[in-house]
Amino acid sequence: MPSTSSSNVPSKTSYDVFLSFRGADTRHNLISHLYAALSRKLVTTFIDDHGLDRGEEISPTLLKAIEESKISVIIFSENYASSKWCLDELVKIMECMKTMSRNVLPVFYHVDPSDVRKQTGSFGQAFGVVKEKFKGSMDRVQRWSTALTEAANLSGWDSNNYRLESELIEGVIDEIIKKLYATFYSISTDLVGIDSHIEQILPLLCIGSLDVRFIGIWGMGGIGKTTIAEAIFSRISDQFAGCCFLSNVREKSSKLGLIHLKRDMFSKLLGDEKLSIEMSHALPTFVVDRLRRKKVIVFLDDVNDSEQLEALAGNHGWFGPGSRVIVTGRDKEVLQCKVDEIYKVEGLNHNDALQLLSMKAFKEKQPPNDYAKLSEMVVSYAQGVPLALKVLGSHLYKRSQKEWETMLNKLKQFPDSNIQKILEISYDELDQMEKDIFLDIACFFKGCEKEKIEDILEGCGFAAEWGILRLTEKCLVTIQNNRLEMHDLIQEMGLHIAKRKGSRLWNSQDICHMLTTDMGKKKVEGIFLDMSKTGKIHLNHATFSRMPMLRLLKFYRTWPSPMNQDAVFIVKSAESNCLEDLSNRLSLLHWEEYPCKSLCSNFFMENLVELNMPRSNIEQLWNDNEGPPKLRRLDFSESVNLKRLPDLSSTTDLTSIELRGCESLLEIPSSVQKCKKLYSLHLDNCKELRSLPSLIQLESLSILSLAFCPNLKMLPDIPRGVKDLSLHDSGLEEWPSSLPSLDNLTFFSVSFCKNLRSLPSLLQWKSLRDIDLSGCSNLKVLPEILVCAETLRIGRRSGLEEWSPLIHSLNKLTYLPAKLQKPYKSSKKYSFKFP
Repeated sequence: MPSTSSSNVPSKTSYDVFLSFRGADTRHNLISHLYAALSRKLVTTFIDDHGLDRGEEISPTLLKAIEESKISVIIFSENYASSKWCLDELVKIMECMKTMSRNVLPVFYHVDPSDVRKQTGSFGQAFGVVKEKFKGSMDRVQRWSTALTEAANLSGWDSNNYRLESELIEGVIDEIIKKLYATFYSISTDLVGIDSHIEQILPLLCIGSLDVRFIGIWGMGGIGKTTIAEAIFSRISDQFAGCCFLSNVREKSSKLGLIHLKRDMFSKLLGDEKLSIEMSHALPTFVVDRLRRKKVIVFLDDVNDSEQLEALAGNHGWFGPGSRVIVTGRDKEVLQCKVDEIYKVEGLNHNDALQLLSMKAFKEKQPPNDYAKLSEMVVSYAQGVPLALKVLGSHLYKRSQKEWETMLNKLKQFPDSNIQKILEISYDELDQMEKDIFLDIACFFKGCEKEKIEDILEGCGFAAEWGILRLTEKCLVTIQNNRLEMHDLIQEMGLHIAKRKGSRLWNSQDICHMLTTDMGKKKVEGIFLDMSKTGKIHLNHATFSRMPMLRLLKFYRTWPSPMNQDAVFIVKSAESNCLEDLSNRLSLLHWEEYPCKSLCSNFFMENLVELNMPRSNIEQLWNDNEGPPKLRRLDFSESVNLKRLPDLSSTTDLTSIELRGCESLLEIPSSVQKCKKLYSLHLDNCKELRSLPSLIQLESLSILSLAFCPNLKMLPDIPRGVKDLSLHDSGLEEWPSSLPSLDNLTFFSVSFCKNLRSLPSLLQWKSLRDIDLSGCSNLKVLPEILVCAETLRIGRRSGLEEWSPLIHSLNKLTYLPAKLQKPYKSSKKYSFKFP
């Protein structure tokens, strides 16, 4: 039989299923029951009712029916292969599987699949009769044989494995429905990308098991939870004796009450419209008894309160064996107190997002070429959120390119109200502390290190760790690489709320207007001003006295300032030469290029966690013994007028001190030894620094940087836990003999320490990986180095004359002096690579 070219076959489908069978074997038993079951499921099925009146060749109508059927079911019976018409159907079916990606499902009805595959046994005998009749047309016979083998290799059903024929039919029907729904989903414009979610959720449901399972579908607003639940309901609900999809539980429970919802749900599950339920937290015994005898499936959509779950789903014991309860919601805490598994819904990938937008905006799978760039911009804005793509796509339907551009520009300042309304539901359900933390992150801290922000928010009086956990459970915040992240649409919603409230300011124009007037100062809690975006600002010395609620203050630059051009000037009073009346609620004070010589005298800093004033004019911090007790981080880098730090006895929680480029700094107080939590100490380019107190008690110290300190001749006692030690271009003259073995040290640099004449053995520094001895012109002898060191930098200006005999193979050398190359160049023991 001639094959039909795939380029000529129609792509449309007129039938869901094509049944291929030998009428004499199966028409009045299996086929009749299978066809009736498919009809009850409203599956459009082609069945050849005139098979006994066929002509010499398979009819064009039959060929077309095969081409236009989504699925072909082949019933291999004992005499199937005795019919040349069945064999021609089979060849056509297998061709359509290959050329048109049609599904093929074989059923082996009282025949062994291996006999079909190999054409042996009684099945092979029937085929032999046909082969004998057509021995003059061996090409046709070979096509039949190949098709039989290929079809028998497909996954199907062997009737010998089923006790009852009804069980066999049920298995075939379930697979047909599954495959058909997968096709339906891909056609719907609202269900783009749905299949990947369903494929991951179905294994969690374990439909075949008899236990009762509760599954949660969790994600941010507008991400598609309800759509996924509806698709799953459509696919599997027919496998249960009772089903109920209860939508908008959050909204309906507040309007109608839980008792109404409960009565509605169990009436549907039991098929009893007169069901009497009067209590929200209990279920009548007669209802439980009836329910336990039924395999049911329940969908509870948009649940936001554990009380709703308790009232509607109770516990696993309410439901019969094999029952399933699927709950969608935005709050992970609500779900996890009841469900067995939680599936988190992520946004659409780029291709699916573009397709969904295009289907809404153009009614096509891909945007027209002249709208491609604009479509990419909308997809970028929506960031995989189906709700945003649907709303924006529908709004842009039949719009001109100019209108697309106008809308995109508008979105930068005014978010779409329909999208915001859905997203704000999650915000409205937060308590006040959680709302404050959410707005702080949205306005100021997106992308920042989680632990640092927790410290700052704790200083504001918040239970920050718990609050951030709740925000992650509500899909408002995510934590990636230990940083707080937030979907752009969620952040946009937060910024919109904060702007309405006027409590947090980040827009330069709004801040400048507020600072130079009295408008809204009393309710301001946070100010983040990018001074790169402003001109010169003249502030009254009492500007901040009218901001009693201020908790977060940051004046910063996103790019360097022009030479000698300060952004902020303080108009001083006769009594004071500094800023006055900073709020004692401040937890974060970050002011780059701070113009005054000292902090205000009536600023008690009792809640201050972070004090950052790089490139400031500061000369004096707080008075001795009056340090901020909660201070964790201190940064006065490049504050060239700062000569000394005050007593640090009160700041025992300090973890970081940054004093890079404090060129006038003379000393570090000995009270630094009380800062037991100190992790990093950076004193690079402190040119006047001549000595340091002992640091041996600082067991948490990991990073010590003393580069470019030309007057630092001696290294102080340091704890053995230090991991990163840099003395680059310092005045170091000798290595202290009292220094312990630095067994945690991974990076060690004494590069360009021109006065350094010797180093101790490094053999016991077991973690050391990176050693930099470049430019040490007076270091003549290389010390013993552990074999596991990975990088040794020596450089061309090295004064090395002699190797230690205990140095072994090192992975890298930047340079090896010529006078040292000869003894080692020919030795197979070493793997040095010379330039």
